[in-house]
Amino acid sequence: MLLTNPDVRMLPLLVVAAFLVAGAAWASPDEPLRAMAGRSFYTSEKQGEIILLGAESLLARTDLRADVLLGERLLAQRAPLARGRRVTVAFDLAALPEGDSELVCVLSGEGEGSWIPVGPFAQEDLDIHPRNQILNPSFEDNPSSGTPEGCYASTGAGRGATYFVDSRVARHGRHSVRLTAPDANNSVELGTYAPEVTAGRTYRLSVWAKAPDIPSLAGTADDDEGPALKLSMQGLGERVFKPTREWQEYILEGPIRDDIGRAEIGLALQTAGTAWVDLLQLVDISSE
Repeated sequence: MLLTNPDVRMLPLLVVAAFLVAGAAWASPDEPLRAMAGRSFYTSEKQGEIILLGAESLLARTDLRADVLLGERLLAQRAPLARGRRVTVAFDLAALPEGDSELVCVLSGEGEGSWIPVGPFAQEDLDIHPRNQILNPSFEDNPSSGTPEGCYASTGAGRGATYFVDSRVARHGRHSVRLTAPDANNSVELGTYAPEVTAGRTYRLSVWAKAPDIPSLAGTADDDEGPALKLSMQGLGERVFKPTREWQEYILEGPIRDDIGRAEIGLALQTAGTAWVDLLQLVDISSE
């Protein structure tokens, strides 16, 4: 998510939420509470916005108030929740510094409170390879809401195929790209800026991917079928795989035989359904 403050500085914003519930009479939320940046700001906006998702019974409480914090700095104090088509919390955008910002949204009500974690968040067990050659491999840099930097996208001739940066699901960092296709004739493909490669050297192209937890969203109720992703690289070939409901890494590797200079890289959802992809990397492994 990219936001800008009133003097039009570009500010990548990473929103992380927690909520404070109170009193023994409060029931446990019916589903996890999630948070995401509400919109991107390109002009002199004064307020940012956090969208609160999930936990419908909790968010329906009229006694809720929200504090928004940047570290120890209070950006909003006991702010009311705005309710319309979505539940949102406004905060002072001008108070954000340049660079990445991690916010915490705390919801409170009457009575004594206790912390409940929000998530799930990505595991912190992966790092971007120091020799990675792909720009924005974890999709954390987004010039506009939902659009990953350093990628091209193409869709089929019909309508319904989409790609979008998703801040609710991630394997690394806080973002992934969600790919959705209505059918095989309307697929969607991401392409990266073509990295330089050298003939005779060996490369590993890898990506993490997962399918939805709900089989119907994957395009079929059969776990043995589902969305098919194609990972391809000019000079290296291609691999088609079917992601599971859990994050898994998929790899295409081998030598570059031809002197092509730069290699085009593609990641395509070829069938009906939805899949998430994250941490797309290309590494020269000749010395390994």
